Amino acid sequence: MTRAPGGQRRYAVPDMDWIGFLLRLRTTHMPIGQMQVFARLRREGNATVPERRQMLETHLAEVQASIKQMQQSAEVLQVKIEHYRMLERSVLQTSNPDERNTHASKPL
Repeated sequence: MTRAPGGQRRYAVPDMDWIGFLLRLRTTHMPIGQMQVFARLRREGNATVPERRQMLETHLAEVQASIKQMQQSAEVLQVKIEHYRMLERSVLQTSNPDERNTHASKPL
């Protein structure tokens, strides 16, 4: 990394790629401590490639498990939303016209 005359950092493409990768790890909720270990291993060179691969494989498994849990939660939410839609239809069908107008005019 170099600096501009005004002192601003100038990043090369590989630096930007590395930063982009770290940001991607962060969006997958990799803990900062693990990211620091990964960065240290990267600085140590190619001898640490197996460790880095293993770290990424472990993290990927955690991400995939999290995605599965989120998908299951989304499915439960969809079922619950449909349940409330049916309740709303039932309430509207059983209420008399005067009650429906009263409910419709209430502010949210």
